[in-house]
Amino acid sequence: MKKSKFRILICVLLALCLAAAALPVFAAGGFSDVAETSWALSYIEAARDAGIVNGYSDGTFKPGKGISRQETAAMLYRTLKQCATGFDETDYSEDFAEQIASAGAVKSDGSLNWAAPYLAYGFRNGFLSDEDFSGASAAGVAYRSLIAKWTALAMGYELAPLCVLPYSDTSHIAPADFVNIDALYRHSIMMGNADGTFAPDHEFNRAQMAAVAVRLMGEERGALTYDMCVAHRYGTVTVVNADRRTIALDSAGRSYTLQIPESSVIMLDGAKADFSALSALNGKAATFSGVAGTDCVIVQTRPVLQTGTIESIETMKDFTLLRITVPDGVTVCAAVRDASLISSLYAGRTISYISDGALLLELD
Repeated sequence: MKKSKFRILICVLLALCLAAAALPVFAAGGFSDVAETSWALSYIEAARDAGIVNGYSDGTFKPGKGISRQETAAMLYRTLKQCATGFDETDYSEDFAEQIASAGAVKSDGSLNWAAPYLAYGFRNGFLSDEDFSGASAAGVAYRSLIAKWTALAMGYELAPLCVLPYSDTSHIAPADFVNIDALYRHSIMMGNADGTFAPDHEFNRAQMAAVAVRLMGEERGALTYDMCVAHRYGTVTVVNADRRTIALDSAGRSYTLQIPESSVIMLDGAKADFSALSALNGKAATFSGVAGTDCVIVQTRPVLQTGTIESIETMKDFTLLRITVPDGVTVCAAVRDASLISSLYAGRTISYISDGALLLELD
């Protein structure tokens, strides 16, 4: 009898162990469907603690669920509230009731729904527009390029005259979307997928948006670095696409797509040039660079001695930015990383210099 009871006890313990092993491991004190092993756990918890995300009434977060446009507007609003100085919490729903209703953010009785204040904030501050809801309601899923656009505009990122993206599917990115996706890549907010794509038309899920929000909160305000401000890439030109204004570049064993918006001024080897002139670079090595917030792209195939007058000097976190007006009237920007070069510089001084694109190497 004792032996039989012992066997029964062993069987019960084994059954309990097997049942415990079969259960998923959930985050302690977190959402019931976010495992402790999830890549997004720390982001979701940080966003929850900051009041940026909420779960559902059943205790879940639904991390893999596509995020809607109204949820995106709400999360951006709450993120900006955490990290933007002088944030305005005024509810402008009545002022933008027509736009909100056109976006489909209404309840069954015709009144505006819960997302109205967040959408109104976006419309008022210019990072949402009517066309963002053309053919889709506020409850419709937001796709990746739209998230990039809203985030870049909401954060007030300075857009670059030269976009440099490492993704393998840039042919699917609309020309107008390059600048926003580039801004988020430079600031390390959205870095693409593990397979090397950006997938601009794919939906964004709730876990990914939580990660974006936390990265935005973690940025050091006003501390712009060289990598954030200066697009700089050297390599061999393989394809120049005049219709999309893109250049395919092989650089250090990797492929990049560069895009130059129509608003940018191109300086090729020290002289102003049209985009069509870049077709002659097929198969040649060149440096492409540009500084965010300016309109000049510097393209060089060889070192060129240049002259110009310094218009302004601005000290950044890890470099100094010079604005230089060259003889043909174009204002170019040169980044100086060698502190020994700037001690004798001042606005109004005429200099001769050699640069590697936008990076100033020597001056006289």
